[in-house]
Amino acid sequence: MASLFKQKNYYYLQFYSASRKPAKKRVSLRTRTKSTALKLQRKLEDQFVTGEFAPWLNEWGSEEKPKITKDSTIQDVMEYFIEIKRKKDWRAGTARNTEYVLNNFIQTLDQNFPIAQITESHFNDFLNQSSIKYETKISYKKTLKTFLIWLNDFGVVTLNKKKLIVNNESHEQEEIINYFTPNDIKTLTSYISSKVAEDLEKGFQKKNSNALWLVDFIHWQRLSGMRLSETLNLRKGDINTETWEIMIGNDHFATSILLRQHTFDISIHATFGFIMSHQNLTVHSDINIEIYTFLIVF
Repeated sequence: MASLFKQKNYYYLQFYSASRKPAKKRVSLRTRTKSTALKLQRKLEDQFVTGEFAPWLNEWGSEEKPKITKDSTIQDVMEYFIEIKRKKDWRAGTARNTEYVLNNFIQTLDQNFPIAQITESHFNDFLNQSSIKYETKISYKKTLKTFLIWLNDFGVVTLNKKKLIVNNESHEQEEIINYFTPNDIKTLTSYISSKVAEDLEKGFQKKNSNALWLVDFIHWQRLSGMRLSETLNLRKGDINTETWEIMIGNDHFATSILLRQHTFDISIHATFGFIMSHQNLTVHSDINIEIYTFLIVF
């Protein structure tokens, strides 16, 4: 039900639920002793089954009782939401921006509006105000969607996130995202390699200290799916050379959303041939799997 693992001398439990996002939730047991960790594992697994412990909502060991119910006002619920998310999940900037959006949302209702009476229409009425630009509406929708999901998980309402709709009646042009194609990647990495070779010949760069690492960095980013900040904050202790898992987010670095902190299994990628060597391997006539090798130096 939950897997027990040790990291930096402390034991953790990792719960899994396919219906949750993220599907995995790590819980610190705050102990260095395996026998104690095993006892806590059995206790929390039992509480998880009975519903007494919800890893995605509660911090284990906290005696604080929920401050909101279905009879609470939208203002009280919003303040509690910000409070617990600030403690567990968010950086100060994220909490500040979310509070700004939700305060504006509440102003379209009433501070004493019962949370049990809120519907998707209230969210949509706020999102589709004519005074708000289309791109801002999209940004607000992401914030309100997070709030809506939390309300559902907390059990105070039952709302459908798919019913949050942003209208573009003014026909503003949507932001266009231009993704790099394989040819773009090849052009970029080839240019870096040729530029380094040229600079080495001229003495502008050194053989043991040059910009060629950028090529591996680019491939790592696109193949791992990790965020830039997550890659830049990797440390030796984040890589388990026995299981070939990378822990994203740790004591030295917290992701923008702490719930995203998880283990990234690079052995799985190796199995499927994403991270192995500089070549393309055709498995079937219509499937082309790219393979790349990364040398991890400790």
